[in-house]
Parts: sequence; C-alpha cells; structure tokens
Amino acid sequence: MSIVPGPGRIGALRRRPVVGVALARSSLTAVRLSRAGWRAAIGSSRVWRIEPPAEDGTWPALVEAFRAVRGEEGPDALELHVALLAPLAWAKRIALPRVREDEAVHLLERSAERFFPLTTSVCVGVGRRRGGLTAVAAASNRVLGAVEAAAREAGCRLGSVTSGAYAAAEAMRRGVVPVRRGHVRAVLLHEESLVRIELNHGALQALRCLPAIAAALPPECAAHQIRDLLGPGSGACDDTLVLGPPPLREALEQRLGGLAEASAPALPLAEELAAAGAAWARGGTVPFATAAFRTTLRRRVWRRRAILATAAAASAALAAALHLAGIRSQTAAAEARRAELRPAVEAAQRVRAEIARVSAEVAEVEALDAARSDWISLLAQLTAALPPDASLTSLRLLQDEVRLEGWARSAAALVPRFERESWVRSVRLGSPVRREVNGPVVRERFSLSLALRPLLPAGRSGRAGDGAALRPARRGVSTAAGGAGR
Repeated sequence: MSIVPGPGRIGALRRRPVVGVALARSSLTAVRLSRAGWRAAIGSSRVWRIEPPAEDGTWPALVEAFRAVRGEEGPDALELHVALLAPLAWAKRIALPRVREDEAVHLLERSAERFFPLTTSVCVGVGRRRGGLTAVAAASNRVLGAVEAAAREAGCRLGSVTSGAYAAAEAMRRGVVPVRRGHVRAVLLHEESLVRIELNHGALQALRCLPAIAAALPPECAAHQIRDLLGPGSGACDDTLVLGPPPLREALEQRLGGLAEASAPALPLAEELAAAGAAWARGGTVPFATAAFRTTLRRRVWRRRAILATAAAASAALAAALHLAGIRSQTAAAEARRAELRPAVEAAQRVRAEIARVSAEVAEVEALDAARSDWISLLAQLTAALPPDASLTSLRLLQDEVRLEGWARSAAALVPRFERESWVRSVRLGSPVRREVNGPVVRERFSLSLALRPLLPAGRSGRAGDGAALRPARRGVSTAAGGAGR
C-alpha cells in the first residue's frame, strides 16, 4: 500500500473540475469543488438513490449512477475519487508496532475480523502514524472490485478509493466546514453509520465509527452506543458540530440536548463532506490499493522518474556545456595572453641567441689568447733545448704532441737533449735523417715528434729544472719557421 503525496493546490480547481463521490449501499453523492478564498468549498452536489450490489459482485445501479455523473459534469470530469461510507468501509486508529507499511497491511488483512465487522476477503489501507496510533481502513475486495468495474464500464477514470471517515476528516482539516480553531468535535450521521471525529488545531486527534443507526433514531435504538460514542473523548472541546440529515440531527439533539453548538442549516451533509474530502485529497488519506489506484501510482512514479531523469540529463548537459564554455574561454584567454607575450618572448630569444653568439666568440678569443701564451712558452722551451747550430723550418703543435722539422749539425744529438727535458715524455724520429754537405758546412735534416707531459699552467716559462710548464694548445695549430734558429 502506498500513500499518494499530499493534496493538490486549490489553483488546480480552476484548470480542471474535480468530482468526489461518497458511496453508500443505497445512495451516491457527487460533489464538485470550487474555490472560496484560500479554501476549497463545495460548489455543487447531487444525490442518486441506487440499489445495493448484487450477490455475484456486479453493481448495475452504480454503473448508471457513474454515467449520470459523467453526463452532468461533462467530458472533462472523467476522474472520480470515491469515498466508501460504512458499512462498505470501516475506519479505525490502531496501535501498531513500528513496522513497514506492507507488513502492517499483511498483518491486518490476516486478522481483519478482530478489528472490523467484516467477514469476507478484505483490502486494508494504512495511513500516517501519529501519537502511537496508525490510521487504518478496511473494505471488502468484492465491493472494491464492483466499484472499479462500474467505473470502467461507465467510461470514467477511477482516481482513488478511500475511507469516507478519513475523507471527511481531511475535508474538515482543509476548511471545507468553517470551525473554530482549537479542539473541535464533529458527529457525522448517516442512515447506516455514525462517526465521531476530533481535530486538535487541524490534526486528527480521534476517530470512531458505529454501525446500525436507524433513520428515525427511535428511543430504543442504540442510545447507549450514541452516549458512548459522544462521551468525554480526549478532552474539552472548543466547538461541536453535528452533520447529517435533518431528521437524524434533530433527533440526536433532542436526546442529547445542548451538545451541538453549531447546527446551522448551511452545514453540509456527512456524505457531502466525505465526497469533498475524497476530491480534495485525491487518495492522499488512507487509500485502498485497487488495480486502478496501483496503475495511477505506477504512472505517477514513472512520470516522476521520467521528470527526474530528464532533469538529471538536462543538468548534466548544462554542466557539460558550462564546463566546455569555461574551457573555451580559458583557452581563448590563454591564446590572447600568448599573443601578447609573443613579441617579448621573440625579443628575449633574439637577445639570448646574440648572447650565445658573443659568448662563443669570447671563448674563441680566450682560447686563441691562451694558445698564444702557450706558443710563447713553447718557443722559449724549444729555444733553450735546441743547440746553437740548429734551426727550425716547421713547427706543429697538437693537443699533447709537438712535431719539429729543421736542420742541425747532428740530428742524433737532438734526441738525448730533448729526453732530458722534464716537459717531454718521449722523443721519436719522424723520418730518416738526410745529410747535406755544402763546402766545409755539413748539416742534417731532422723530423722529430715530442710527446708532452701535462705540466703547470702556462705563463711561467724557463728551463725544465725551474719547473716551467706548457698548457696543451688547441689541436691543429701549426706554423712554419723556415730558416729560424737561435
């Protein structure tokens, strides 16, 4: 059993007429709501006398009554909300443990005869729990099936089926009947039942129902039941209403004089109040889970799921669009900033390239300057090592090797002279010695390769014994010293 969400707003009454039906065994009361300020009011009502349902579960008279309601209300008023009056449906507030709604329905349907005067298969509706008591209503499955079949055959859409007692309480709570604020008691009289409803500042405080109230209310008919029903209740009341047909109301007031303080003729009948409550709440009080009502609930659930899914998809699409728009705006801002910085970056890159070029030139100049110092030191060392009669025609300085070519009186005497130098690692002849005789002058052409040792930094020249040093010069630096000598 599911509870329909709260009643619709009064603004809906202007868009589409709403029809509530109070159904008893021998009468049908149809009510159309209208707007009265901030409250809903009974706009029009009509009563049809009908025959009770047949033994086979059909209700032909109800079909004709539904067709008459449809014919009077027009093609737009096809949805009916039905309130079943006693003895078709019974209402009670029962103390139940805190269980799920389906468990409470299963428990009450198995033992319905303990709480309600029903012996056949019943359908139980469970409402809200308040003050430790749960609103419960029960009706025969045969009656519910007959109502549903009659609405289908008459071409009407059955919106909901609920208890007449709870529907009347909902109508009072919604202000269909003008009552004082505070603790209010209402007595609803019908040919086959009597119901007492107590409201405390709009909240349902108590509800009780008695069957077998005669139309004329003779003195011997259930006077003790009436006194018990209208007894002290749950406290002093600020207002008491008696609603019902004039004969029943007058008889009750005569037997219990002074009870009803507000019995004006303008008050609606109990059937009208129940029909108005059913039309207002639209099954939102204590509905019975008929097949039509379950279909309505499923449609509402599907509609809500579709709305939620659509809203979720729209929200996701909107979020994605906003995110994409943000990314695009950030990208555009970054591109604009990059365009602003591009001239400065290009200028910085040009300055950097110029600095690199100048640094390379400075390094090359420094290298040449260092090589120049090495040449001076090397020439000083070679000059000191060569004999006075020797001359150079070619000098080639590599990274760790010096190649010498020239003339000397004895080429073989040069090898031991260079081997004695501390800055020379090894000496070898590069080519065979060629002798040349020019009159009394005899000289030999030599080619030597000197492997250098890593020595102290350049800039300090002198003899090997003084610790003079050479730095390795750049590879491939050479010069020609044709005819040069000491």
